[in-house]
Amino acid sequence: MATTTGTISPNNNHVRSVRSGECSLLSFRAIYDAYLDCRRRKRGTINALRFEANLLENLFNLALDLQRGKYRPSRSVCFVTRSPKLREIFAADFRDRIVHHLVVRELEKIWDPRFIHDSYASRKGKGIHTAVDRLQGFMRKITRSGKRAGFFLQLDVRSFFMSIDKRILFELFDRDPKTSEVLRTLLSILIFHDPTKDYHFKGNRKLLYGIPPHKTLFKVGPQPEDPSGGRDSLAAGAGVLSGAFQTCG
Repeated sequence: MATTTGTISPNNNHVRSVRSGECSLLSFRAIYDAYLDCRRRKRGTINALRFEANLLENLFNLALDLQRGKYRPSRSVCFVTRSPKLREIFAADFRDRIVHHLVVRELEKIWDPRFIHDSYASRKGKGIHTAVDRLQGFMRKITRSGKRAGFFLQLDVRSFFMSIDKRILFELFDRDPKTSEVLRTLLSILIFHDPTKDYHFKGNRKLLYGIPPHKTLFKVGPQPEDPSGGRDSLAAGAGVLSGAFQTCG
């Protein structure tokens, strides 16, 4: 079982597979659809504008890099947010975000049907408003529309993304029979990528000193999941939590 960064086969087997229709994941249509998903909330950013300035060429080059096994994540941008508290962010390049959406779209086909009903993060037809409606329904049921007291338990996983072991995360996908060879390789590249090895820092670097050691990738080492807040990280986290909920249930 592989636990290191993989590479898509360096020969042109995947190019031929795409052209014959056997590998839809790396087709230009799939990559273009992933781009459309990616640009919805990022279209006004500098990276997105730069990518779209030469859109077709950039998409074709990305498709060829993926099909020929030459794709590697680009340099990230690291910065620190202040609200509601200091938090370290590694933002992936727009080109890499397209690959994230490409992978997540494929993972959703496999994993979304397995998630428990009351899992609302980063799922189609779910989200915060749906979760609030569901919660209010439970509150009315338990309290009989406010006629009796009700109780709830609030839990939070401490440093959730930072505590996910990348090897365990990859094995979760690797051992699944529905994970194709190409998807497995892309997951390996993304999961084991260490953004602290190639990044550009934006802002006041001194703010990093105010972040607790267990909250920064510079201190916890390369194994924890990348806390970028990207679609791939959120989807991976949802997969881990759903499995835990099903085990506990």
